[in-house]
Amino acid sequence: MASIKKSFDIKLWSMSIGISIFFILAVLYLYPEVDTGEEGILEISQSIFIAFSMIGFAYHAFISKEIEAKLASFGLSLLSLTFLLRELDVEKLDIPYFLIILGSGLGRNLLLGSLWIILLILTLKYISVEKKKIVAFLFSTSGQLLMFSALLLVLGVMMDKNVFSLQLMTTRFYEELLELLAYCFLFFVSILKIKQ
Repeated sequence: MASIKKSFDIKLWSMSIGISIFFILAVLYLYPEVDTGEEGILEISQSIFIAFSMIGFAYHAFISKEIEAKLASFGLSLLSLTFLLRELDVEKLDIPYFLIILGSGLGRNLLLGSLWIILLILTLKYISVEKKKIVAFLFSTSGQLLMFSALLLVLGVMMDKNVFSLQLMTTRFYEELLELLAYCFLFFVSILKIKQ
């Protein structure tokens, strides 16, 4: 049974990486003059992956029976919302004014801060997390994909800050590419959660 699960994990990792690379290469092929600006194809692609991840995690939180699974999925959905509001320039969208207030500046900070505090309170109230469960999650396929996604985001930030002192034409392109790949992996985790 363990070899079947390991085989499934390897196939899933391979599929995740393959689909991500295919998508990124397709974007680069279709848009050879990639606009890495705020409304460029990479930013838009990131927002799409984040939005679908958020919806997937929210759906899993809604259908889950166990409180731990509900809270974990709600937390991942909230994390996706945080990323989405970070990537989008809500004030430039053609949406109702109250959504612009909630999605940008102080309104965004208050909204996200209050949602994170509610999640923290609910987590402290309902979950007595065992170290074994945390370690088991980190070594699960979902945990590994999330950690890899986080690593890619950290590398993207390092690229943005030019920590590596690379003499590349534009580090912004590579930063956006790393972020896109990270959000692809986040999306795969949301699909895994729905299938569980």
